[in-house]
Amino acid sequence: MTAIKLNQVTKTFPSNTLILNEINLLIESGELVVFIGSSGCGKSTLLRLIAGLDTQSGGDIWFDDHLMNEVPPGKREVGMVFQSYALYPHMTVKENLSFGLKQKKISKLIIEEKINQVAQTLEIDGLLDLKPDALSGGQQQRVAIGRCIVQTPKLFLFDEPLSNLDAELRVKTRREIRGLHKKLNATMIYVTHDQVEAMTLADKIAVFAPLSEYNSVNLQQFGSPLELYNQPANKFVAGFLGTPKINFILATISQITASAFEIKLQNSEFLIVKARNEINTDELEIGQTVELAIRPEHLFLDSNQGDTSINADYETRELLGAETLIYFNFGGTSIAIKCPDQIVELNPNNKEVALYFNLINCFVFDQISGKRLV
Repeated sequence: MTAIKLNQVTKTFPSNTLILNEINLLIESGELVVFIGSSGCGKSTLLRLIAGLDTQSGGDIWFDDHLMNEVPPGKREVGMVFQSYALYPHMTVKENLSFGLKQKKISKLIIEEKINQVAQTLEIDGLLDLKPDALSGGQQQRVAIGRCIVQTPKLFLFDEPLSNLDAELRVKTRREIRGLHKKLNATMIYVTHDQVEAMTLADKIAVFAPLSEYNSVNLQQFGSPLELYNQPANKFVAGFLGTPKINFILATISQITASAFEIKLQNSEFLIVKARNEINTDELEIGQTVELAIRPEHLFLDSNQGDTSINADYETRELLGAETLIYFNFGGTSIAIKCPDQIVELNPNNKEVALYFNLINCFVFDQISGKRLV
């Protein structure tokens, strides 16, 4: 097992485009950490820097107490599973698994033992004499993972390994990867754009965003899945985690005190937002545009389940079996609520519906910077 420390890591492309800026991150030995973010945020680039396939423009990469800046990829003892699987098409599964070991001049007996052990672990022992084109996508993915495991690396890196699989196989394979992590007790870094994968796989999640005028660093927040879900640092993190996506409602600040502030919603309703701690009034001003954020599962149709409400126009619903998603229009903004019921009766002739919620479950973000205010 290996602990990974990234200290002020930056990456600039030859075109002078800054893609990664000041990445500071500590991954404990044995953790499964997921890098997640939108396209262009640098998560795959960072994975390649850790693997040594690319070189950072600044900062340091440490494996335990060893500085890796000048260490070539082959000496880093890293195993990497790519999105494309990267299997040799002219080789059998067994030959694909043994290729790297043969390059290291390992004895045939040890190679045979390693292959048989890994094949049994991944349940591909019946596929050893087949070539990749005879395998399904899920089977090819297992072979790619197996080829990584037989090398007994200190660190496993996964670059969107499930993106080519269908939905059912993705669910099955991510459970297998999670089980493999527990069995090997190895340090793993997993890159994905799928927040469901991130929430279900990770010990901790690192959320990345592209650099912009209002965003000088890529890493937005690092912590456990529930920590990020329940206490997002900013609007980007809040909006990236959760299905359906969190609801954002535009508002302006109308009054400010030391412990609360009043916001005016799009329909001219006013809400008093109380803070758990003393408000930093330097971050707030009268007339400031903010966004009230409410997760779909925190909106209710029952007046007994909320301390405040808004009125919105009913649009449509989606019956998902165990739950129902209902969509409303609030002053031109689409709002979704998630009901843990199979059938929710709404009268389409009575379009305006009261949606109840508790302000303690809401977040308020500055619209421009995305910074969380409460």
